[in-house]
Amino acid sequence: MESGTNGRTPTAFLEGNQDSQCYQRTLESYLLPFMNEIVDENPVLQHDNCPIHTSASTRQWLPDHDLNVPDWPAKSPDLNPIENAWGYLAHHVYKDGKQYYALNDLREAIIREWNGMSQEFIKRLIDSMPKRVGQVVMVIGY
Repeated sequence: MESGTNGRTPTAFLEGNQDSQCYQRTLESYLLPFMNEIVDENPVLQHDNCPIHTSASTRQWLPDHDLNVPDWPAKSPDLNPIENAWGYLAHHVYKDGKQYYALNDLREAIIREWNGMSQEFIKRLIDSMPKRVGQVVMVIGY
Protein backbone atom coordinates (compact mmCIF):
# COMPACT_ATOMS: atom_id res chain seq x y z
CA MET A 1 0.00 0.00 0.00
CA GLU A 2 1.33 3.46 -0.86
CA SER A 3 1.45 5.46 2.35
CA GLY A 4 -0.92 8.39 2.46
CA THR A 5 -2.74 7.75 -0.79
CA ASN A 6 -5.18 5.03 0.19
CA GLY A 7 -8.22 5.71 2.30
CA ARG A 8 -9.44 8.67 4.23
CA THR A 9 -10.12 9.57 7.81
CA PRO A 10 -13.64 9.37 9.18
CA THR A 11 -15.49 12.68 9.10
CA ALA A 12 -15.05 14.68 12.29
CA PHE A 13 -17.74 17.19 13.18
CA LEU A 14 -16.38 19.70 15.66
CA GLU A 15 -18.55 21.73 17.97
CA GLY A 16 -17.90 25.06 19.65
CA ASN A 17 -14.73 27.07 19.71
CA GLN A 18 -11.64 24.98 19.12
CA ASP A 19 -8.48 25.33 21.16
CA SER A 20 -5.21 23.43 21.17
CA GLN A 21 -6.52 20.69 23.42
CA CYS A 22 -9.60 20.18 21.20
CA TYR A 23 -7.33 19.99 18.16
CA GLN A 24 -5.10 17.43 19.83
CA ARG A 25 -8.12 15.32 20.86
CA THR A 26 -9.40 15.43 17.27
CA LEU A 27 -6.02 14.28 15.96
CA GLU A 28 -5.89 11.54 18.57
CA SER A 29 -9.44 10.33 17.86
CA TYR A 30 -9.49 10.58 14.08
CA LEU A 31 -6.06 11.02 12.54
CA LEU A 32 -3.81 8.79 14.64
CA PRO A 33 -5.88 5.60 14.28
CA PHE A 34 -6.04 6.18 10.51
CA MET A 35 -2.32 6.90 10.21
CA ASN A 36 -1.45 3.85 12.28
CA GLU A 37 -3.26 1.73 9.69
CA ILE A 38 -1.68 3.18 6.56
CA VAL A 39 1.71 4.70 7.42
CA ASP A 40 4.66 2.44 8.11
CA GLU A 41 7.06 4.99 9.58
CA ASN A 42 7.84 8.70 9.87
CA PRO A 43 4.33 10.08 9.41
CA VAL A 44 4.17 13.69 8.27
CA LEU A 45 1.24 15.91 9.16
CA GLN A 46 0.52 18.88 6.95
CA HIS A 47 -1.47 21.61 8.61
CA ASP A 48 -1.46 25.37 8.37
CA ASN A 49 -0.21 27.97 10.83
CA CYS A 50 -3.49 28.37 12.68
CA PRO A 51 -2.75 29.28 16.33
CA ILE A 52 -4.14 25.98 17.67
CA HIS A 53 -1.79 24.15 15.29
CA THR A 54 1.28 26.14 16.36
CA SER A 55 0.69 26.59 20.08
CA ALA A 56 3.40 25.45 22.48
CA SER A 57 1.08 22.70 23.67
CA THR A 58 0.50 21.35 20.16
CA ARG A 59 4.18 21.71 19.19
CA GLN A 60 4.99 19.49 22.17
CA TRP A 61 2.10 17.07 21.55
CA LEU A 62 3.01 16.33 17.92
CA PRO A 63 6.48 14.78 18.47
CA ASP A 64 5.17 13.02 21.58
CA HIS A 65 2.84 11.19 19.15
CA ASP A 66 5.55 10.64 16.51
CA LEU A 67 4.11 13.18 14.07
CA ASN A 68 6.49 15.25 11.99
CA VAL A 69 5.32 18.63 10.71
CA PRO A 70 7.27 20.41 7.97
CA ASP A 71 7.81 24.15 8.07
CA TRP A 72 4.92 25.68 6.20
CA PRO A 73 4.43 29.14 4.72
CA ALA A 74 1.69 31.22 6.30
CA LYS A 75 -1.51 31.65 4.31
CA SER A 76 -0.76 29.05 1.65
CA PRO A 77 -4.09 27.37 0.82
CA ASP A 78 -2.94 26.59 -2.71
CA LEU A 79 -0.36 24.23 -1.21
CA ASN A 80 -2.81 22.22 0.83
CA PRO A 81 -4.70 19.58 -1.17
CA ILE A 82 -7.43 19.44 1.49
CA GLU A 83 -8.59 22.87 0.27
CA ASN A 84 -9.45 21.24 -3.06
CA ALA A 85 -11.26 18.45 -1.22
CA TRP A 86 -13.32 21.05 0.72
CA GLY A 87 -14.20 22.69 -2.59
CA TYR A 88 -15.30 19.34 -4.00
CA LEU A 89 -17.44 18.70 -0.91
CA ALA A 90 -19.08 22.13 -1.00
CA HIS A 91 -19.84 21.76 -4.71
CA HIS A 92 -21.41 18.33 -4.29
CA VAL A 93 -23.21 18.93 -0.98
CA TYR A 94 -24.87 22.10 -2.30
CA LYS A 95 -25.24 20.93 -5.91
CA ASP A 96 -28.16 22.47 -7.80
CA GLY A 97 -28.76 25.00 -4.99
CA LYS A 98 -29.55 22.31 -2.41
CA GLN A 99 -30.35 23.73 1.02
CA TYR A 100 -30.49 21.95 4.37
CA TYR A 101 -32.91 22.86 7.11
CA ALA A 102 -31.80 20.27 9.64
CA LEU A 103 -28.24 19.92 10.88
CA ASN A 104 -28.45 16.13 10.74
CA ASP A 105 -29.42 16.26 7.04
CA LEU A 106 -26.39 18.44 6.30
CA ARG A 107 -24.09 16.10 8.23
CA GLU A 108 -25.46 13.10 6.35
CA ALA A 109 -24.87 14.86 3.03
CA ILE A 110 -21.29 15.73 4.00
CA ILE A 111 -20.57 12.15 5.07
CA ARG A 112 -22.16 10.76 1.90
CA GLU A 113 -20.11 13.04 -0.36
CA TRP A 114 -16.89 12.56 1.65
CA ASN A 115 -17.26 8.79 1.45
CA GLY A 116 -18.23 9.02 -2.22
CA MET A 117 -15.19 11.08 -3.22
CA SER A 118 -13.14 8.83 -5.46
CA GLN A 119 -9.82 7.58 -4.19
CA GLU A 120 -8.37 8.48 -7.59
CA PHE A 121 -9.35 12.15 -7.03
CA ILE A 122 -7.65 12.10 -3.60
CA LYS A 123 -4.55 10.46 -5.06
CA ARG A 124 -4.36 13.10 -7.82
CA LEU A 125 -4.48 15.85 -5.17
CA ILE A 126 -1.68 14.22 -3.20
CA ASP A 127 0.36 13.52 -6.33
CA SER A 128 0.05 17.19 -7.32
CA MET A 129 2.07 18.29 -4.28
CA PRO A 130 5.56 18.23 -5.85
CA LYS A 131 4.34 20.41 -8.72
CA ARG A 132 2.57 22.82 -6.34
CA VAL A 133 5.61 23.17 -4.11
CA GLY A 134 7.92 23.53 -7.10
CA GLN A 135 5.81 26.38 -8.48
CA VAL A 136 5.93 28.21 -5.15
CA VAL A 137 9.68 27.70 -4.88
CA MET A 138 10.11 29.18 -8.36
CA VAL A 139 7.96 32.21 -7.51
CA ILE A 140 9.63 33.02 -4.22
CA GLY A 141 13.12 32.05 -5.41
CA TYR A 142 13.74 29.87 -2.40
